[in-house]
Amino acid sequence: MIKKILFYFLLFSITYINAQHLAIDKIDEFTENRIIKVNASSGKKWKMSDDVAEGLMKSLFISTKHERTNKEYLTNLNFDITIGSTICATNTDGKSIILLKDKTKVELKQVSKIDCNQRIVIQYFLSLEDLAILSEKIISKIRIYATDGYIDLTIKEKKENLIKEHFGLILNKIQSYK
Repeated sequence: MIKKILFYFLLFSITYINAQHLAIDKIDEFTENRIIKVNASSGKKWKMSDDVAEGLMKSLFISTKHERTNKEYLTNLNFDITIGSTICATNTDGKSIILLKDKTKVELKQVSKIDCNQRIVIQYFLSLEDLAILSEKIISKIRIYATDGYIDLTIKEKKENLIKEHFGLILNKIQSYK
């Protein structure tokens, strides 16, 4: 009986630890840049179960991509958002505010171009400091600014640790290549 319990505990632990997916870890043959991309997902392809936002007509999928040259790095946080109506992201003063459970905030600057649709992907610059914070703390809500105001998304409680581990995985990968 104890062996059976240990087996299920280990199986659950392995599944839980691998709840984020390393989608890319390679050196680009043309630029010789190291590229790392991590999805907050359970596999190579997104599934609806990987949606981290609460709400019937809202969905949010998160990935982080890091590209490093010999001299500099660029890390972008990608929000793939679908809502029940058209949303337009602006890059003139586009930003996102991430509210953490301890009520601290991380503000990110948008780096992607203007996009309008019911489903858009918005990229934000992510510093290594921001990445370290997000790998240690739990995100409770995200505010995404758009041309017509903003959209507030509440993170599903059961996805909070997955997101935190997602940031931890990419941070560990980045640090291992320094």
